Amino acid sequence: MNEADEVFNVQISMAHVQREKMEKFAQLCKEGKAISGISEEELASIIQDLNNDEVSYSNDMVVDMIIKYVLENTNEEKLTTILGNIKIANVERKEVIGSAYPQYMDGSYYVEIGEDIEKRICLLSDVFAVLFMFNEKLVGMENVILCELLKATKNRYFMNEEFTEDFNSVQVYMMICDNTYKDDFTDRYIAYAREIYEMAIAFLIGHEIGHHYYGDTIGKPKQGMERKIAELKADAFALDFAFKYLENSYPNKENIYGIHFFAGTYVPLIASASICKNIFEDGENYPSILKRLLGVQKGLQKILTLTSWEETKKYRDFLLKIIQFPLPTN
Repeated sequence: MNEADEVFNVQISMAHVQREKMEKFAQLCKEGKAISGISEEELASIIQDLNNDEVSYSNDMVVDMIIKYVLENTNEEKLTTILGNIKIANVERKEVIGSAYPQYMDGSYYVEIGEDIEKRICLLSDVFAVLFMFNEKLVGMENVILCELLKATKNRYFMNEEFTEDFNSVQVYMMICDNTYKDDFTDRYIAYAREIYEMAIAFLIGHEIGHHYYGDTIGKPKQGMERKIAELKADAFALDFAFKYLENSYPNKENIYGIHFFAGTYVPLIASASICKNIFEDGENYPSILKRLLGVQKGLQKILTLTSWEETKKYRDFLLKIIQFPLPTN
């Protein structure tokens, strides 16, 4: 076993990501610092289920699910080979967004994803979920609570904190809304956030897999323009990868999906702006965040049919408007 394999084994042996989060959440609930809509016994049952979960490609159940679905939805030999031998680890280093390493001696393809960027993606997905709920034109208390939920989720994102006092408080009112209106206000918010997050993570890991697919880890692109082109190609691959996941995990006869799914493909780029010096100008080896966002927009046009592209224009325009707010990094 070479040194790189040993590094991977250390990272992969870290605590199961979802279990670790749920254990932390359960402890905060006991301390009165977080609110859960389910009983302590149900939380304990979920944690036990996560303890029993066996991860195949990473220490993250969501990532494993994405890889599994894409594998089931492709017959391409090259992609199947990469995905069948992929190893993805979460690393604590804040400067890491994602990294793809040369193929190992055992034939595995190694990818690292930063824990901090994954956290930011999760928090930003929650913000986008609230924004899309405004399209539902809620009235009365639900609209008031939605406005408060937007403030709380934006605050969480900019503070980079999962549990804040204002977010815990607004969750109480969300439960009151559920009881008063007898609808699924909270469930819709959770569903939107989860679906956006899954697409975002599919794009994030798809980008790094794209570097393996195009051979960037074998013959590393030269500094400058060649590196920038490689990044844009990896984004294009990531977009296709995310839609492979979408089509297989949320199938429907019309092949029509909510615009919030499209938002997920923008989220990793917006979240990564937090560690960029300038989002409008190219770096030495990386295209600007703005240029990459426009690349995703053009990629969506190629993926969607002409009819779907025209029918979703108003939603895409709305998406571009709401993307403006998280871009500043100060």
